[in-house]
Amino acid sequence: MASLKSILGEAVSAGHIGAEQAGPLESFLSGKGVTVSGAVVQPSAIGGGLEGDASVVAEDAAFETEAPRFIRGFHDILITIGLIVALVGASGLESAFLALPLTLVLAEILVRRQRLALPAVALTIAFVISVMTIMQTVTEDLVSPEASKAFFVLVYLSPYPLLLGLFHWRYRVPLSLALAIFSLVGLAAALILAGLSEFLDVVDLMATHRSLAVSILLVMAIGLFAIAMAFDLRDPERRTRRSDVAFWLHLVTAPSLLWTMLALVFLNAIDGLSFYPEQPDAGQAALVIAIVACFMMIGVIIDRRAFVTSGLLSLGYAIYNIFRSADLALDSYVFVTLILVGVLVLTIGVGWAYIRGAIFTLLPEPLKTKLPPLR
Repeated sequence: MASLKSILGEAVSAGHIGAEQAGPLESFLSGKGVTVSGAVVQPSAIGGGLEGDASVVAEDAAFETEAPRFIRGFHDILITIGLIVALVGASGLESAFLALPLTLVLAEILVRRQRLALPAVALTIAFVISVMTIMQTVTEDLVSPEASKAFFVLVYLSPYPLLLGLFHWRYRVPLSLALAIFSLVGLAAALILAGLSEFLDVVDLMATHRSLAVSILLVMAIGLFAIAMAFDLRDPERRTRRSDVAFWLHLVTAPSLLWTMLALVFLNAIDGLSFYPEQPDAGQAALVIAIVACFMMIGVIIDRRAFVTSGLLSLGYAIYNIFRSADLALDSYVFVTLILVGVLVLTIGVGWAYIRGAIFTLLPEPLKTKLPPLR
């Protein structure tokens, strides 16, 4: 890790300070107890540009490489509670038409001026919820009931990339950029599905051409994963705001990928938007477990826990159905399933670094250099 002296040397080389200033500045900072030896530079949760504002955080053996930096203290929590209560009250009075402008006013004060991290996340979510409520009403008025479902989704999603892009441009919240990217990918998928629905003259492409629709959604989910990895690979040390954007993207990508993969595997055994049969047999349940295990492996390799947590519900349901299919003499399948899933999560959580280290030894060297390093 960089020392204080080496960092000041880099500052001299970059022309930020003069060479004659480096020595006195190092003595002054050292006298104040400032040290960066064995420390990592992490960005502010919000700030200008993708590099963000750097702040030094001490590193220890349990240093968290994935946590988005949006909780800085109880002050942020208190402010967030207050704004949530106020926005819920505004929504109850005049729906989103009052909540939306109130959200923007609060964003100007709490995000633009005071740079509060947790309120920035809460206000981004509130902004999206307000837009969703408005667009639901607008879309129902604009789109004919005879139109395809994909066209309805296309109209519904159309303003999101622009609005979220402007929100991010104004407030620089990583979550807003991740949501803008997600909405853009969703809009592209809706455009393709709406075009195919028009070409095939069907109202519900998912019902009449399920394999085609699910395949398109799977491709889009893979594309979203590629975008998330692009942010990750540009910041393997998890030191800039790119890491926070990647965190939110992976949080959406993981369940999207899982849903589309399971929907494609069990194509002929499910209806509607479900992703595996209501009563899977032991073989189908075992296949679900295998897919979830692959997701967990990917999560460990890229150091993203979203790929572990996204499959827990599917994993628990699959284990439960294996017990049910085998007709094992257990007093309660539910509680045994919960115990097994809980033990698995604890094992992965406690042994994350050791498991990742063991897997890393099997990876090719070029891949290791691009992924987050072992800690």
